Amino acid sequence: MALNSIVFIFTFLPILLLLHRLIPSHFRTSLLIGASLLFYAWGEPIYIFLILLSMAYTYLICTWLDDPDLTQRQRKNLCIQAIAVHVFLLVYLKYYGFILDSFKEIFQLHISYRVLPQPLGISFYCFMVISYIADVYTHKIEAEKDKKVFCLYVLFFPKMIMGPIERFADMKKQILHPDVSIASFSCGVERFISGLAKKVILADSFGLLWTEISAIEITELSVLTAWIGALAYTLQIYFDFSGYSDMAIGIGKMLGITLSENFHYPYIAQSIRDFWRRWHISLSSWFRDYVYIPLGGSHTGIKKHIRNILIVWGLTGIWHGANWNFIAWGLYFGILLLAEKYIFYRYMKKCHPLWRQCLTFLAVMFGWVLFACDSLSQALSYIQIMLGFGSRAFSDVYSAWLIQTNILFFIIGLVCMTPIVKQVIEKFRDHIRYGEYAVGALYLLLFLVSIACIISSTYQSFLYTQF
Repeated sequence: MALNSIVFIFTFLPILLLLHRLIPSHFRTSLLIGASLLFYAWGEPIYIFLILLSMAYTYLICTWLDDPDLTQRQRKNLCIQAIAVHVFLLVYLKYYGFILDSFKEIFQLHISYRVLPQPLGISFYCFMVISYIADVYTHKIEAEKDKKVFCLYVLFFPKMIMGPIERFADMKKQILHPDVSIASFSCGVERFISGLAKKVILADSFGLLWTEISAIEITELSVLTAWIGALAYTLQIYFDFSGYSDMAIGIGKMLGITLSENFHYPYIAQSIRDFWRRWHISLSSWFRDYVYIPLGGSHTGIKKHIRNILIVWGLTGIWHGANWNFIAWGLYFGILLLAEKYIFYRYMKKCHPLWRQCLTFLAVMFGWVLFACDSLSQALSYIQIMLGFGSRAFSDVYSAWLIQTNILFFIIGLVCMTPIVKQVIEKFRDHIRYGEYAVGALYLLLFLVSIACIISSTYQSFLYTQF
């Protein structure tokens, strides 16, 4: 069941919200656990049993980790075992075919295997559980004894499929002391509608444009058409993923649980480092806290720092998918971060902020080409076209038509990726007479347009469901 489906918006969510308000408060955690199980089982009826088994195993292991009679060696072995089980689970379910295909190519082997269906959100789930195990082991938190609190932390459906990757310490407070006020509910409704509009009005439209351009034979693309396609995908992936995050945060607020912010206008970043402080914040902080800092971070000398960055970003690429272009995408950003720190830092400080934003946006756009294409060779060929290599036209009739028919939509997308729209709405709400009612009418209009888009268009799933 997708957050942007008619079934979810007009059946699942209204019934859940109504029950959540009507039943006694001490039953609400059980209600949310049951709803989350139903939500996940709707799309993954088989893998729900694997998730439940993994949860039971994690609960028991972490309870043992808190046993004062255990030696430090025993605790360490338990921690390694629990993390290894979930790493194996992730590798087997997500990278099984990729590993075998790589061996087949390298060693010229003939291996037949059955492709395994990938559970929804398995990467998000495993990283969340690993963070819980690691935090219990390092005494940052105590193992949760209340089974319901632990289950809701793991299963809470808005963040189950695509994050954010929540830390237990933060989410426990929300579970034990939910904010069920009218103000929180109202804020949640606005946030949900904002995310829905991002997804079905902006992301899906840019997605259709990218699909159309990427289907053209690479030899027939003009330079300008390639740039239009890259920009379309750059905007699609932002509005798609940040739209989901807004919807998840909005649902959480309606249910009294505040989830972490996952995006902070990343396309106005003034450096690659700044970009990754703003994009997919929960994943970036996860790799920082559980991989980068344990490796020594930046306090280990230049050589080890370079090693640490490349390890972290190689793993970040692999986390996103079982394909060489994802690995190249991760290493691309790792190399950019190193170049930014050791080569370009002094020059960037002298550069005007607007130029820094433009250069960062361009660098990120090239990265998304690596991310979007089906193979590394296709991505490199696409980038060559963008850079004008080869004897091909800069523009053609098709690229001119694309600009004429989509220029207004691109302008809207570029404006909406900045804080301008939010700032205008807030000023209008606070300083204009009856502004609150006008803003409410605006959100109602956005909701109606979004529903019209869902009904009239072909269904498009969220991009990050594959991860």
